[in-house]
Amino acid sequence: MATHKEQVLIRYHYQGIEELFDEYADTFEEHLTKGLRYKTPELMKVQIDLALATEALAGTGIKDGDGDEKSSSHRWKRCLDLGCGSGLAGDVYRSEVAYLEGCDISKEMVKICKKKDGIYDKAVHNNLMNHLRHQKDDSFDLILSADVVMYLHDNDLTAMIKEVHRVLESGGVLCFSTESLQDASEGETFRRLESERFAHSRKYVLDVAKEHGFECKRVDNVRVRMDDKRPILGDIFVFMKA
Repeated sequence: MATHKEQVLIRYHYQGIEELFDEYADTFEEHLTKGLRYKTPELMKVQIDLALATEALAGTGIKDGDGDEKSSSHRWKRCLDLGCGSGLAGDVYRSEVAYLEGCDISKEMVKICKKKDGIYDKAVHNNLMNHLRHQKDDSFDLILSADVVMYLHDNDLTAMIKEVHRVLESGGVLCFSTESLQDASEGETFRRLESERFAHSRKYVLDVAKEHGFECKRVDNVRVRMDDKRPILGDIFVFMKA
């Protein structure tokens, strides 16, 4: 359990993130997509589609809550976008989901989401753990988190994965991106970077997900964005709840 000092530092960490994205909200989308050449939601969709295709070829299929295979369009019933930001993932997935809900730690980002008519059925100002804890068991069949895990403090990834497992229905899919932990020392699982983001080792993420009841259907290393003209590499994971 974290000491009082550690709890205070964690609280300041998340408060800093909220303030950063509140200030950044008006220019966020243009800077991210044009300046940093960010396409993580599109890359996540590619990985999910490839995982679905592999499952179909294997004859197993990804099931919906009634035990029926997804339609060839891969239309999802209920999707939860954790850390929805300005709604870039929503833009990509809206046509494939019957119900789309987002949450974000930044109230200014949520305001932008709500201005995008027809994208989110519900957008909430809340941090992802609080939002997950208010969801019913087995209530979503797709959960996304694009460019969010790298902001989770220390071991909060484990808490997120555990709670997502409860919220996802059987056969549901979790997809998220990380920043890759480069030149990791033996046993190193994650590292706090100078950017105040966290990089995670692939093995650590896979081990945590497996421990909490997920089967990895696909993982690929991609360029998640640019930074000072340097590519930032990360992993995109596609997990299915067993």
